[in-house]
Amino acid sequence: MYLSDPESRYNLLVKPKSPKWKITNDLHLHTSISDGNITPNDLIIKISKTDINCISITDHDITEAIDECKEISIEKNITVIPGVEISTSFQKNDIHILGYFIDYKNIELQSSLGTLRNSRKKSILKTISILQDNGFEISEKEVTDISKGTIGRPHIAQILKSKGYFNSTTEAFEKILTNKKIVNIKRKKIDTLHSINLINQAGGIAVLAHPRSIKDLEKVIPIFVENGLGGIEVFSEKHKNETLNYLKNISEKYNLVATGGSDYHGRNEPNEIMPGMNGAPPETPHLLLSKTLEFHGSNIGSVPKGLK
Repeated sequence: MYLSDPESRYNLLVKPKSPKWKITNDLHLHTSISDGNITPNDLIIKISKTDINCISITDHDITEAIDECKEISIEKNITVIPGVEISTSFQKNDIHILGYFIDYKNIELQSSLGTLRNSRKKSILKTISILQDNGFEISEKEVTDISKGTIGRPHIAQILKSKGYFNSTTEAFEKILTNKKIVNIKRKKIDTLHSINLINQAGGIAVLAHPRSIKDLEKVIPIFVENGLGGIEVFSEKHKNETLNYLKNISEKYNLVATGGSDYHGRNEPNEIMPGMNGAPPETPHLLLSKTLEFHGSNIGSVPKGLK
């Protein structure tokens, strides 16, 4: 799944493919506040060494890194769009929904994100117990110690790799963490349509992440659009031209903003997509802002100064 799929962002054997334009934005980034291996400060420093001038921090189900990144980015002349990546489910599909220009202090949004984090923690504790029963030396304290915010499976994968069980975190996912014969835990996620509504209520715009991995994509897209979806991730992962064209056609058909980014986690593994290697065309942040204003007008959640 991860190692064998040539278009997967996790495939360590396939080199990232950069587009023909200069990468000046990255709208999909993670920090150590969720499941990334890089602190908000170090992420901004890394990005400042590229041509990127506009980013969005899209940590999983948590927004605590946004303020720190905004503060650090001022002196680096980098615009930070407040964002989040929400874990959802729809018709037996695990689906991630990205939210941009959100009011990240919104009470209802934060309540739902808190529920998701609690569910994730319960799932992780069960996973640790199962791994222990299967002979892996790993403890809850070890996982908690390397997490700066939300604990997740990537933290478990890091520990398993560091102890020599696997050669990479990707291999840990492939061989154990996604192996339902060993670890088969159903984590509570919110309905995809509800997450789209939450983002819109917070004055933001909802964007479908990782569309290539969604079963029956063309059947669910109209439903998502009808319920307020505003964009779809196109320029991401290690897509072949055929996949890129397919996703671009979907974005045009449904009048969705085509976004993208590196989905960088700082895993320091071979052929990881780094900031500056992949991303949407330079005009994309402004297109996304225009679409959000079209949806919400003066009720938009938040607009960074660099885009006003």
